[in-house]
Amino acid sequence: MLDATTGFTKEDEYILDIIKDSNVLYVWNKVDIGDKITNLGNDVKISASTGEGMRELEKRIIEMVNPLIRDGELSHITSKRQLEYIKKVKFHIDKAIIALRSKIPLDVVSIDINESLSLLDEITGKSFREDLIDNIFSKFCVGK
Repeated sequence: MLDATTGFTKEDEYILDIIKDSNVLYVWNKVDIGDKITNLGNDVKISASTGEGMRELEKRIIEMVNPLIRDGELSHITSKRQLEYIKKVKFHIDKAIIALRSKIPLDVVSIDINESLSLLDEITGKSFREDLIDNIFSKFCVGK
């Protein structure tokens, strides 16, 4: 994520050098208040505060990830078991997105998000703490 109010910084350049051989989507945030944008080739312009560009960001992420999941070519996937877990994660994320768009209560949506996190936990061996979920929904009034 890059800041449209500050432009491309030395820190950004350092990170870009590290990830230059990766499949990267450059996300310029704060486009509602800044225009210091450098075209890096695979850019999306958004405003997290206004929601501008979020649909485009979602579309571009899906375009980048779907073929990798479908073809089993994810660079960090080392086994068919992991690929199956990733497919299940995608299924639950898709369900959560549909539920959110259908105005399903957030506490119900959180079931699929929790399931996705649990599946990712199985792949990575890391534990996603309860406070992560609390943080995701901190701005929403769940259960009302």
